Amino acid sequence: MLLGTFNGTLYQFGGKWYKPKFFAHSGRMSLDEMKPILEAGHAQGVRENSYPRGILLASQTTWNSKIAGTPYAATWGDLCQLHYCFYGQPIGNAPTWAASFKGYNHLLIHEYEDGKVAYLRSSDPEELYAFFTDAATPGESTPEPITPQNKPITAGDYVIDIHITGTITRK
Repeated sequence: MLLGTFNGTLYQFGGKWYKPKFFAHSGRMSLDEMKPILEAGHAQGVRENSYPRGILLASQTTWNSKIAGTPYAATWGDLCQLHYCFYGQPIGNAPTWAASFKGYNHLLIHEYEDGKVAYLRSSDPEELYAFFTDAATPGESTPEPITPQNKPITAGDYVIDIHITGTITRK
């Protein structure tokens, strides 16, 4: 088990930030938006002869209002891994609505307090890469390259014409 944080988009474990490869947020997406993402994560697991790679984030409220009572309720326990919100409960305890995920051993992340998560599978950080890719620290961004599209050229600027002649001319 690894303890970490979740900011609504990215996860942090062991001081590193991770972005899920296949992520469906039931609080922000419709069933029609979630389904192809989770199916793609399942297909990736099948290609690797392994477990599903998609992560469904759900709480009792979103499960009951969006998923329960649909054909997906019975099948998504096998289709994907679950990030479940179950606040105030001991880490690893699963709510009754997540029984199908528990039956398939697909309980992946327990959000036990707002923004505080436990990765339940393994304490091996390398296993995280089955589900995540590295991500930049939130708030950090790569600088936008300076191009004529986002920096107007003014009198006195040099123009490099690499597409036609590759020469530098003074304007």
